[in-house]
Amino acid sequence: MRKMNVRLVRMVSHHVGQFIAISLVISVGLLTYVAFTMAMVNLENSLNFYYDEANFADIYVETLKVPEKGVQDVMELQGVIHAQGRIQYDVPLKVKDENEKSNCPN
Repeated sequence: MRKMNVRLVRMVSHHVGQFIAISLVISVGLLTYVAFTMAMVNLENSLNFYYDEANFADIYVETLKVPEKGVQDVMELQGVIHAQGRIQYDVPLKVKDENEKSNCPN
């Protein structure tokens, strides 16, 4: 085993530049991986915190022709804390110039 160690030391000493370059490439790759992993964890935590603070809905359901009593029936389901019904219409936006493009966010 000693001869192998001596040979390894000699080989590294003859190729110091290559050894340093390979070590730097491995270090930068590992550093990049760790940085992106930590960024992903922090972004997930921030997203979950924002959803909790802003009281975002866990699920959205789009239906047609549901009576008002349907919302009350959903509220009575086990595990449902809050349910809300709303009426949504698509309406045209009239502007003076017919060639003008307009965008109305919901």
